[in-house]
Amino acid sequence: MKAEIVNGKGRATVRWGTSPEAIAKRKEVAEVILQNISVGYQINETEYTEDDQVLASRTAPTPSMPCSSQKTYKYWQSQGL
Repeated sequence: MKAEIVNGKGRATVRWGTSPEAIAKRKEVAEVILQNISVGYQINETEYTEDDQVLASRTAPTPSMPCSSQKTYKYWQSQGL
């Protein structure tokens, strides 16, 4: 898997599973029904830069899944946020 920032946008190459759920999600992404993803990572090591900012120098990905903006909004709305 490859992930990077290109022109200020996150881009990733992913490998899809073969389960019925994975196939259905891939179809929804192809049809632009799902167009956002949730990205998670764990910070394992930090460094301070010369201008005293903290840099996450070593991270590990956490599981994530494509999600619908509308579903995400409804979730946060249901939480009163």
